[in-house]
Amino acid sequence: MSLEERRNLYLRIDQMIRLCMPGGAQYLARRLNVSRSTFFRYLDEMKAMGAPICFDEQRRCYYYSEPGNFAFGYLKKHELSNCELISTSAGFDIIKYEPFLNKLSYA
Repeated sequence: MSLEERRNLYLRIDQMIRLCMPGGAQYLARRLNVSRSTFFRYLDEMKAMGAPICFDEQRRCYYYSEPGNFAFGYLKKHELSNCELISTSAGFDIIKYEPFLNKLSYA
């Protein structure tokens, strides 16, 4: 899988989590066109990068236990000064900065 494909998959998972898309792991894996075990591996990778991912048994959806989401790519120095950089791994930065996150576009 190319870096671009992996980036897009993380962004799709991030969007599903932010929307608290119901259905559990099997349903979400099917939506992503990956196996259930692959879906769990990606969740584990996101957690290893600092994402506070939880599962709500009652609503049957994943959610973040604190605000934030993923941002990829190069950030200029003045943008970093306004961010709380949580973790960096393989070029993926987890950032908590709501005004910046609101400007992100997901293709």
